[in-house]
Amino acid sequence: MKKAVSSLTVLSMLLTLVFTLGVSTDRAAAEETTSNVILARDSEWTYLDDGTDQGTAWRSAAFDDSVWKQAAAPLGYASSGKGLDLKTWIGYGSDSNSKYITTYFRKEFEVTDLAAIKQLAATLVRDDGAVVYLNGREVYRTNMPSGTISYATLASSAVGDERTNDDFSIDSSLLVNGTNVIAVEVHQNAATSSDLFFSLELASSDTSPYAPIAIAMSLYGNAKTSRSFAWYTNYANPQNAPANVMDSIVEVVPAGEGFDSPSKLRFTGDPEDTKALTLKVTSSTTGSFISHKVVADGLASGTKYEYRVGSDGLWSETGSFTTEAEDEKSYDFLYLTDSQGANSGDYEVWANTLRNGLEDYPNAKFLLMPGDQVDAGALESQWLDYFGKPQDMLLNLPLMAAIGNHEGPYNPNFSYHFNYPTNAIDSELPPGTVYSFDYGDAHFMVLNTMDINWDSAQSESFEQQIEWLKKEVAETDKKWKVVAMHKAIYSLGNHSTDSDIIALRQKMYPIFDELGIDVVLQGHDHTFMRSYQMYNGKPATDIETDDNGNVLNPDGTLYMINNASGRKFYDLKSGVDRYYAAVYEQPYVAIYSGIRMTENSLTIESYRSGEADPFDTYTIIRNDSKPEPVVGLTSEKTGDGKTVISWTKPNDSDSEDQVRGFRIYEANGKLGANWSQYVPAVEGQTDYRFTVESTGSDEVYEFAVKTVNKRDNSEASFVSTADIKTAAPTSPVVDDGRNTFGWTNVPGYDNPADYEYSVDNGATWEPVEQNPQQLEAGDYPAGTVQVRVRANEAEGTPAGNALASNAAFTANNVRDTYELAGTMTRGDQLRIDVSAEQVADYGGDAYLVFELLKGDEPVLINAVSVKQDKLSLSQYFNVSGEEYRVKAFVFDKFDGELAVPVQLARPIELQ
Repeated sequence: MKKAVSSLTVLSMLLTLVFTLGVSTDRAAAEETTSNVILARDSEWTYLDDGTDQGTAWRSAAFDDSVWKQAAAPLGYASSGKGLDLKTWIGYGSDSNSKYITTYFRKEFEVTDLAAIKQLAATLVRDDGAVVYLNGREVYRTNMPSGTISYATLASSAVGDERTNDDFSIDSSLLVNGTNVIAVEVHQNAATSSDLFFSLELASSDTSPYAPIAIAMSLYGNAKTSRSFAWYTNYANPQNAPANVMDSIVEVVPAGEGFDSPSKLRFTGDPEDTKALTLKVTSSTTGSFISHKVVADGLASGTKYEYRVGSDGLWSETGSFTTEAEDEKSYDFLYLTDSQGANSGDYEVWANTLRNGLEDYPNAKFLLMPGDQVDAGALESQWLDYFGKPQDMLLNLPLMAAIGNHEGPYNPNFSYHFNYPTNAIDSELPPGTVYSFDYGDAHFMVLNTMDINWDSAQSESFEQQIEWLKKEVAETDKKWKVVAMHKAIYSLGNHSTDSDIIALRQKMYPIFDELGIDVVLQGHDHTFMRSYQMYNGKPATDIETDDNGNVLNPDGTLYMINNASGRKFYDLKSGVDRYYAAVYEQPYVAIYSGIRMTENSLTIESYRSGEADPFDTYTIIRNDSKPEPVVGLTSEKTGDGKTVISWTKPNDSDSEDQVRGFRIYEANGKLGANWSQYVPAVEGQTDYRFTVESTGSDEVYEFAVKTVNKRDNSEASFVSTADIKTAAPTSPVVDDGRNTFGWTNVPGYDNPADYEYSVDNGATWEPVEQNPQQLEAGDYPAGTVQVRVRANEAEGTPAGNALASNAAFTANNVRDTYELAGTMTRGDQLRIDVSAEQVADYGGDAYLVFELLKGDEPVLINAVSVKQDKLSLSQYFNVSGEEYRVKAFVFDKFDGELAVPVQLARPIELQ
């Protein structure tokens, strides 16, 4: 059974953890640091409590305080029944409603080896406000206004009975060999204040206050050859800082060789990425820092390295990493979320959760953390606890974090602490919060779901993220696709029915369905929930499993949220429809998940922190394969400058995993960094055309088209517009009966004079006179009659691609479309028997027309519509005599209008 690891709070240990103005961060090898307690919390102090104004002279080391009182700390006074934590009660005057505003404290201490002290760490407890001086120089003030401080200056606010530690560092360059004096003035918020409290601890360390802290190592670019690094250094006293404190350097060596090895690689950050910052540390204090960033690249794959960050003489402890091996398909990574703490104890829990996770997954390649690393993203005290408590682990574990609503979108601190790519979209809030990376056969995409309620800037940024997400999926050749984002669109905690969550769910699940996302790892709602395989907003049906209950090639997406890794938990919300939740619970214990990847499987094992075995395990098995690439990919242009891409759908390689669509993107980003399109497959359709609306006539583009089945993209097929021709007309219309060939014009080419046609398979061309074009009677096999846009020598454009006839023409003219035959029988009535048979392709209207004549005088005309290939009928006329005869015709219309109809058959006369 795992044991919870508690953090040491011994002051000498903390000395290596102190950052500017009370921010503490654990270091990986604190035991290697020599630290000494100079002043203990219960040290004896000289103090003055007589209500006199001491001006400023009392702050000096040379001031004579021999007449002041002496007693042990903690010192102060309290109202009746309180003050049990005081060692020494001091005076406040004779009137409890008009107490002295300021009390003074001084303490001498000796320094014998100044060179051995690199930094000083102090812990102050004060009620109400205080200002601290070392050898006459102010080094810290807390709960006091800015500007000049006098005896009558009131503290900024009243302090209750709590005794909160204020941890801060002091520049060791203010020390002198021999006697040093630390002086403190404690101020009340009002003359009627009920209590006063003072104690101060001071310790020294041989570690420089400018050594790196808050170190984050991450994957960046190619995990086989690169790593990125971000860290902070203290910049509280720039005038006393080493000259090279702004340098951003990472040194990398093969593991075990040491930093004096000739194999050492040295990487320097871009000076523009090194930033001197003044940031809020707590809600009432600020501090100065330097944010450093470096990318190490050109590394060897499958190699273990050791590294250190900082600058010459100001190095961090040593960390390590192993680059991804070639063809590495099997590996583990950790998934934790929402460490979100308000105090150092919360972050100790987060560090303990991570430690337990690494005990189960000691070879984890990275940690994926979907947001709310801290509770207040603008406060550096929380960030430095977040990194500091588990710093020994994070030195050896790449950290891939998403930003949560508690960190952004308008706080820059996330960007200062992590070194992620910043080129995903135009409007990142803040930079480095939308990025992707590959490991093994998986593509990971990290989104920024912004704050609770989005303003227009956040909405625009997220729309850009959706386009980026689609382009990422279009480009990737990886089998597994995983999204990490903070807001959980499927969960069961306090946020599960929030309006912004419901809206985000409706927006995103159709996109995840279209993109074939395997898993979405979420945070935000501080409960545990594993969904069913979700598709189209519902649990997928007909899920196949193997003998071990693992799902096989499932439809839909799995959504996960694994509670919190700190100690902030939400109850399972009542009244929530749990139709999507396969497993859920709230154990009020931190949870972590280990994810095991193989070539054909993804397994998520979830643990309650401190327990030996997972309480939930889920495995997806995929033995599917990529579809075949598209066939016959070509590009053409229209008269208005648009590009037309054409291709043929390949045969389905798996009847159970058929082609469902096609992804298109421009390989060089010339239509925008994130331009891509998805074209759904249509049942029974094999040939596809897509018109790109936004191409420029003078630009050369390279388009990629991929076939898509349920999950996978095919290999990309590419086509360039370098030698592009004008697009071919579309929709051929062969009218064999009329000997005409028609088409749909190319956009931008609307006049018949823009075209030419051929009847000999393109050997010779003639100008088009009309659409449809009349042809001479002849036998023209399918494909030999063609039409295209003519070349334009003045504009320097060649002739366009040709549209070929899709059916044959036969040697006839329009009057040979139908063939008539018939006989006449005379008797009491005149009877004719006539047949009209279609002998050439024709798709228009046809009418069989009879004309009864007496001599040369027309007596009667009637008609019958021809609806089939052959019509046979008998017609009776109530006449008799040799002077009657009948003519038969086939016309294309019979409507009584003056326009002469087209004859579709050679007429016959029966007599």
